Amino acid sequence: MAFAADDLRPSALVQRLRAVVAGLGERSIAARTRRAALFSVAARVFNAGALLLTHILLARALGATEFGLFSLAMTWVLALVGFAALGLTMAPQRFVPDYAAQGRFRLLAGLYRFAHLAPLAAGLLMALAAAAVLAVAMPSISGHTRLAIALALLALPALAMIDVIEGFALAHDWNDLAYGVTFIVRPLLLPLLCLALWLGGADPAATPAIAAFVASAWIAALALALLLRPRMRAAYPASQPAYEPRRWFSLALPALLADGAFLTMAYADVLILSAFASPAEVGVYVAATKVVGIVAFVHFGLSYAAAHHFSALHGQGDADALVQYARKAARWTFWPSLLLALGLGLAAPLLMGLFGRDFSGGAVLVGILALALVARAVIGPSEQLLLMTDRAADVTRVYAAAAGLNIVLALGLAPVIGAIGVAIGAAVASIAVTLATWLVVRHRLGRSVHAFAGEPPAVVRKTVA
Repeated sequence: MAFAADDLRPSALVQRLRAVVAGLGERSIAARTRRAALFSVAARVFNAGALLLTHILLARALGATEFGLFSLAMTWVLALVGFAALGLTMAPQRFVPDYAAQGRFRLLAGLYRFAHLAPLAAGLLMALAAAAVLAVAMPSISGHTRLAIALALLALPALAMIDVIEGFALAHDWNDLAYGVTFIVRPLLLPLLCLALWLGGADPAATPAIAAFVASAWIAALALALLLRPRMRAAYPASQPAYEPRRWFSLALPALLADGAFLTMAYADVLILSAFASPAEVGVYVAATKVVGIVAFVHFGLSYAAAHHFSALHGQGDADALVQYARKAARWTFWPSLLLALGLGLAAPLLMGLFGRDFSGGAVLVGILALALVARAVIGPSEQLLLMTDRAADVTRVYAAAAGLNIVLALGLAPVIGAIGVAIGAAVASIAVTLATWLVVRHRLGRSVHAFAGEPPAVVRKTVA
């Protein structure tokens, strides 16, 4: 998956593919990461394709207005999932390798139980609080919109638990569980459940579609929990759970702040646009983000595949190996992202037209949002590099500043040029994140990490600060 700028000739690509296939059986960290990354990218591309097809079908069945309402409700839920997960999404990848290596199986069992119960409880409380705010503090919202958002909130506990417990599968390279249930099974359930509801007499409207989304989330959460349990039992001896929540939350609380800033940046555009535009325009914008989402999944896939290897290399104190691996991960992220973005940009008019005649004007949005994702891919999973080297506070500051910039730009541009202004604000904020993260990594590690950096010199190994 690692491409150089001068390796795009057909013969070079064939040689590169042969080398990748030949290395799939290796047991090195790099080879295991390539396998995990390939599976992750394949699963996420399938997920993006399935969701894109599902949203195309929903948009055509519901129309722009009802699809916009469905998308708005989904955005509220997705914006809250990171908070409901309590910042614990990376905790399994951070602590499971340490606990396993040290034989601290009681703490591993405690973390496993805590990772199930904490996000479920937090998600339920957050859903109730959000429903109360909708009912009391937002009287200007129509009853139909309040019902749609309140119904969507029922998925919050399940999605939060999925985000946390899939980290146990990732920490063991059980990628069939980590990605199969969430990114393959669940997106297939959504259209099937929608079809079942419509065949059962439900109207093709936002509310039945949201009900199908909630059901698919809970089915996926229960399936992941049930499939993960026997593997954990086989991997470790039975132990009475012990807990060290202070240590877990020493990682989780900064990560929660970082997740909050990231989610604010990720979803502020849709939420702000909904205040100035019709549900139909919101639906067009969300459709454009679904098209571009295929590019984003390359970045996310590499981030989760590489996180526990960053943690292991940091624990070994080998700064050169850590930087070398981070640069490879950046290359693995950038080149596929660039190729996908170029393809989507060229096909944008056709892809947006698939949603319906009312969506064809969103092609320009695809180009703007794809540019933002390519800019982010230049530094690869550098946010995870900082998180796994105990620099979560740096990530929080970067994303908080970028979220503020995104909100200011969206508030300033949305009333003037609508969805295009919101897309420009999101792109500028993404570029700002890239530059700021690159500077922070350079300051903390003493060397640059990006897709165009060469291999670090073979010098005496330094310990990561």
